[in-house]
Amino acid sequence: MPRDYGEGLGFWSIRQKSARDRFCGWIVLIELAYEGPEIEIGWRLPVECWGKGLATDGARLVLEHGFHTLNLEEIIAVIHPGKVRSFAVAERLGMQDAGRRQAYGMELPCLRLSHTDFEMQRNEHV
Repeated sequence: MPRDYGEGLGFWSIRQKSARDRFCGWIVLIELAYEGPEIEIGWRLPVECWGKGLATDGARLVLEHGFHTLNLEEIIAVIHPGKVRSFAVAERLGMQDAGRRQAYGMELPCLRLSHTDFEMQRNEHV
């Protein structure tokens, strides 16, 4: 049964063009743990798609959508402590430590990125 994530929220497929448009995972932008009020970004890719920049590039596009189309002030990520590569992606995106949040039945490390910080990063890379 389809879930209504709210206007402009949901899942985006990651496809690797160099491999005949192969499905390589997804990026999500939803209310934190489906409950809100914070909006979280997340990503999930199979091991064979790791290390190609797909999560970082895809997440950047979804962050841009969140900040420019949805006019969000802040986007967070909650990441399981064992997911070292996910922390690295979040750091490459410019996300910073925001303590811990209760989500998905556990307390998880949280990182955040404000709209202002996102814009400053974009201007640095122009």
